[in-house]
Amino acid sequence: GEPRYSMLETIQEYGMEQLSDSGGLKSAQSAHAAFFVELSADAIHFLQGGPQQQRWLLVIDREIANHRAALQASLDMGMAEPAVDLAINLWYYWSSRGLMEEGQRWLASALTLSTEVDQTLRARAMLALGNLCVERGELPAAEALYLRALDGSRIAGHELGVAQSLSFLGMVSGMQGRSEEEYNYQIDALQRCRSLGVPRGIVASLVNLAVWALNQGRFDEALVFLDQVREEQERLQDETGLTFGKAYRAYVLRSKGELDEAADLFEEAQ
Repeated sequence: GEPRYSMLETIQEYGMEQLSDSGGLKSAQSAHAAFFVELSADAIHFLQGGPQQQRWLLVIDREIANHRAALQASLDMGMAEPAVDLAINLWYYWSSRGLMEEGQRWLASALTLSTEVDQTLRARAMLALGNLCVERGELPAAEALYLRALDGSRIAGHELGVAQSLSFLGMVSGMQGRSEEEYNYQIDALQRCRSLGVPRGIVASLVNLAVWALNQGRFDEALVFLDQVREEQERLQDETGLTFGKAYRAYVLRSKGELDEAADLFEEAQ
């Protein structure tokens, strides 16, 4: 790996004291935060999936202490935009590493400052926090956040934010047994993502529609949605997503009673 440099904690503390005494601490912390906002922004696309996902998870692993320090400094200094940006950019990381509660704390803290940032960024933070709530089973809290994000995105005229909010609302509606709402939200989100040309948004809505169809016992419809998912993931070269798609298709086939084909697909997905 790349060489890493570190210093004793006492030397770090001394350096911070000297920066503070000279009046340079805030500018140094601002520059530090800006650097890690940029790094996390570079990482976020890859953290969502694809052939470079593991590499970027390791990059953030290596720099997580710096990200935490940048988050805390931004919050302490009331720097709303870098705090919100960092918290949003890292939500996939928190989720992937099982650190949902920590991610929730950072996002909730950043949102206390986010009245100072635009509606689009604030809505993105609510979506990220809602997603972590879902992963912890806090469904009513997640739904409330998604509705607030939808309102904020509509006010800001941010069509992608509207589509994302609708997709997540569909997901959480289905998880709470409201299947008609689930379907309507997902179809609306899918149409918007197709109009905007957002492949990952299209995949998310199609996967959610496949889940909806499976839960309704509409196995052929679920397979049609999964065929469309596979086409999008092939374009994205998302090997992890393609493997998941095979496993999920096998599950649908098994539910349909096509056991031999399901077994073959499960084996391919191993």
